Amino acid sequence: ASTSSYSRIPAGARGTTYAGLMHHVDWLPTFVALAHGAHVPDVDGVNQWPAIVGKASPPRTELVLDLPRNASCAGRPCGDKHDDDDALSRARDMHGVVAIRVGDLKLILLVGNDTWYDPHTMTASCPYTAFSTLCDTFVTRLSGSCAWQSFMFNISADPDERNNLIHEPHHAEHSMRLHTRASELMLSG
Repeated sequence: ASTSSYSRIPAGARGTTYAGLMHHVDWLPTFVALAHGAHVPDVDGVNQWPAIVGKASPPRTELVLDLPRNASCAGRPCGDKHDDDDALSRARDMHGVVAIRVGDLKLILLVGNDTWYDPHTMTASCPYTAFSTLCDTFVTRLSGSCAWQSFMFNISADPDERNNLIHEPHHAEHSMRLHTRASELMLSG
Protein backbone atom coordinates (compact mmCIF):
# COMPACT_ATOMS: atom_id res chain seq x y z
CA ALA A 1 0.00 0.00 0.00
CA SER A 2 1.26 3.41 -0.96
CA THR A 3 1.44 6.17 1.65
CA SER A 4 0.47 9.71 0.75
CA SER A 5 3.24 12.30 0.92
CA TYR A 6 0.89 14.23 3.20
CA SER A 7 0.81 11.45 5.82
CA ARG A 8 3.58 13.09 7.87
CA ILE A 9 2.24 16.62 7.46
CA PRO A 10 -0.52 17.46 9.96
CA ALA A 11 -3.69 18.74 8.30
CA GLY A 12 -3.28 22.15 9.98
CA ALA A 13 0.20 22.60 8.49
CA ARG A 14 -0.66 21.69 4.90
CA GLY A 15 -0.41 24.59 2.48
CA THR A 16 1.37 26.83 5.01
CA THR A 17 4.70 28.61 4.71
CA TYR A 18 7.58 28.23 7.16
CA ALA A 19 8.99 31.65 8.07
CA GLY A 20 11.66 30.49 10.54
CA LEU A 21 15.38 30.70 9.92
CA MET A 22 16.79 27.57 8.32
CA HIS A 23 20.31 26.80 7.15
CA HIS A 24 21.23 24.18 4.56
CA VAL A 25 23.00 22.18 7.28
CA ASP A 26 19.56 21.61 8.87
CA TRP A 27 18.34 19.38 6.04
CA LEU A 28 20.33 16.28 7.07
CA PRO A 29 19.14 16.18 10.71
CA THR A 30 15.59 16.98 9.57
CA PHE A 31 15.51 14.15 7.01
CA VAL A 32 17.13 11.71 9.43
CA ALA A 33 14.48 12.53 12.05
CA LEU A 34 11.71 12.09 9.46
CA ALA A 35 13.12 8.64 8.64
CA HIS A 36 13.08 7.82 12.36
CA GLY A 37 16.84 7.60 12.34
CA ALA A 38 19.20 8.25 15.20
CA HIS A 39 20.63 11.67 15.98
CA VAL A 40 23.39 12.64 13.53
CA PRO A 41 26.58 13.30 15.55
CA ASP A 42 29.03 16.08 14.74
CA VAL A 43 26.63 17.99 12.50
CA ASP A 44 25.92 21.67 13.11
CA GLY A 45 22.38 21.33 11.78
CA VAL A 46 19.20 21.01 13.80
CA ASN A 47 16.00 19.08 13.16
CA GLN A 48 13.56 21.67 11.81
CA TRP A 49 10.58 19.34 11.31
CA PRO A 50 8.64 20.14 14.52
CA ALA A 51 8.85 23.85 13.69
CA ILE A 52 8.00 23.34 10.00
CA VAL A 53 4.74 21.58 10.90
CA GLY A 54 3.88 24.11 13.62
CA LYS A 55 4.46 21.91 16.68
CA ALA A 56 7.42 23.92 18.05
CA SER A 57 9.05 27.32 17.84
CA PRO A 58 11.74 27.72 15.18
CA PRO A 59 14.99 26.34 16.65
CA ARG A 60 17.20 29.01 15.12
CA THR A 61 17.42 32.71 15.92
CA GLU A 62 20.65 33.27 14.02
CA LEU A 63 22.53 32.03 10.97
CA VAL A 64 26.30 32.09 10.57
CA LEU A 65 26.84 32.67 6.88
CA ASP A 66 30.58 33.35 6.83
CA LEU A 67 33.39 33.79 9.37
CA PRO A 68 37.13 34.12 8.82
CA ARG A 69 39.07 30.97 9.62
CA ASN A 70 42.56 31.97 8.61
CA ALA A 71 45.78 33.26 10.17
CA SER A 72 46.06 36.55 8.26
CA CYS A 73 44.13 38.74 10.69
CA ALA A 74 45.89 42.06 10.22
CA GLY A 75 49.27 40.41 10.62
CA ARG A 76 48.49 38.33 13.72
CA PRO A 77 46.68 35.06 14.36
CA CYS A 78 42.88 35.31 14.52
CA GLY A 79 41.75 35.80 18.08
CA ASP A 80 45.27 36.46 19.37
CA LYS A 81 44.74 38.25 22.69
CA HIS A 82 46.38 41.61 23.25
CA ASP A 83 45.97 43.23 26.66
CA ASP A 84 44.88 46.58 25.23
CA ASP A 85 42.33 45.06 22.82
CA ASP A 86 38.74 44.12 23.47
CA ALA A 87 36.89 41.37 21.57
CA LEU A 88 35.16 43.85 19.26
CA SER A 89 38.33 45.59 18.09
CA ARG A 90 40.06 42.20 17.56
CA ALA A 91 37.14 41.04 15.43
CA ARG A 92 37.33 44.20 13.32
CA ASP A 93 41.02 43.47 12.68
CA MET A 94 40.34 39.96 11.43
CA HIS A 95 40.86 39.37 7.75
CA GLY A 96 38.04 37.67 5.92
CA VAL A 97 34.35 38.23 5.34
CA VAL A 98 31.99 38.15 8.32
CA ALA A 99 28.32 37.54 7.57
CA ILE A 100 25.71 36.68 10.19
CA ARG A 101 21.97 36.98 10.41
CA VAL A 102 20.15 37.43 13.71
CA GLY A 103 16.38 37.64 13.31
CA ASP A 104 15.63 40.03 10.47
CA LEU A 105 19.04 41.73 10.56
CA LYS A 106 22.02 40.65 8.47
CA LEU A 107 25.49 42.01 9.22
CA ILE A 108 28.25 41.81 6.61
CA LEU A 109 31.76 43.01 7.49
CA LEU A 110 34.96 43.24 5.49
CA VAL A 111 33.37 42.78 2.10
CA GLY A 112 34.37 44.56 -1.07
CA ASN A 113 32.29 47.60 -1.94
CA ASP A 114 30.90 46.79 -5.33
CA THR A 115 27.73 48.09 -6.88
CA TRP A 116 24.31 46.48 -6.49
CA TYR A 117 23.33 43.82 -9.00
CA ASP A 118 19.92 42.30 -9.54
CA PRO A 119 19.71 39.02 -7.56
CA HIS A 120 19.21 37.08 -10.80
CA THR A 121 22.43 38.42 -12.41
CA MET A 122 24.91 35.63 -13.06
CA THR A 123 28.40 36.30 -11.72
CA ALA A 124 29.96 35.71 -15.12
CA SER A 125 27.90 38.53 -16.63
CA CYS A 126 28.97 41.18 -14.07
CA PRO A 127 30.96 44.01 -15.62
CA TYR A 128 34.71 43.59 -15.90
CA THR A 129 35.07 46.58 -13.59
CA ALA A 130 33.32 44.78 -10.72
CA PHE A 131 35.14 44.76 -7.38
CA SER A 132 35.87 41.06 -7.59
CA THR A 133 37.85 41.52 -10.80
CA LEU A 134 39.84 44.52 -9.56
CA CYS A 135 40.77 43.46 -6.05
CA ASP A 136 42.57 40.49 -4.63
CA THR A 137 40.40 39.58 -1.65
CA PHE A 138 43.16 37.42 -0.14
CA VAL A 139 45.44 40.33 0.74
CA THR A 140 45.36 42.48 3.86
CA ARG A 141 46.12 45.75 2.07
CA LEU A 142 44.02 46.78 -0.88
CA SER A 143 44.89 49.18 -3.66
CA GLY A 144 43.50 52.72 -3.74
CA SER A 145 40.66 51.67 -6.02
CA CYS A 146 39.43 49.08 -3.52
CA ALA A 147 37.91 49.42 -0.06
CA TRP A 148 36.44 47.11 2.54
CA GLN A 149 32.93 48.03 3.58
CA SER A 150 30.43 47.01 6.23
CA PHE A 151 26.71 46.53 5.73
CA MET A 152 23.63 45.80 7.78
CA PHE A 153 20.28 45.02 6.18
CA ASN A 154 16.79 44.30 7.43
CA ILE A 155 16.09 41.23 5.31
CA SER A 156 12.31 41.26 5.85
CA ALA A 157 11.89 44.93 4.94
CA ASP A 158 14.62 44.95 2.28
CA PRO A 159 15.01 41.46 0.74
CA ASP A 160 17.17 42.79 -2.12
CA GLU A 161 19.65 44.27 0.39
CA ARG A 162 19.72 47.75 -1.10
CA ASN A 163 19.31 49.91 2.02
CA ASN A 164 22.48 49.80 4.15
CA LEU A 165 21.57 50.52 7.78
CA ILE A 166 25.09 50.24 9.23
CA HIS A 167 25.54 54.01 9.73
CA GLU A 168 21.95 54.86 10.62
CA PRO A 169 21.91 56.34 14.15
CA HIS A 170 18.62 54.65 15.05
CA HIS A 171 20.19 51.27 14.21
CA ALA A 172 23.43 51.82 16.18
CA GLU A 173 22.35 49.57 19.06
CA HIS A 174 21.42 46.75 16.65
CA SER A 175 24.72 47.18 14.81
CA MET A 176 26.73 46.97 18.04
CA ARG A 177 24.77 43.89 19.16
CA LEU A 178 25.52 42.10 15.86
CA HIS A 179 29.20 43.20 15.93
CA THR A 180 29.49 41.81 19.46
CA ARG A 181 27.87 38.53 18.43
CA ALA A 182 30.21 38.21 15.43
CA SER A 183 33.17 38.79 17.77
CA GLU A 184 31.94 36.09 20.16
CA LEU A 185 31.54 33.62 17.31
CA MET A 186 34.96 34.33 15.79
CA LEU A 187 36.81 34.21 19.09
CA SER A 188 35.08 31.04 20.27
CA GLY A 189 37.20 29.09 17.86
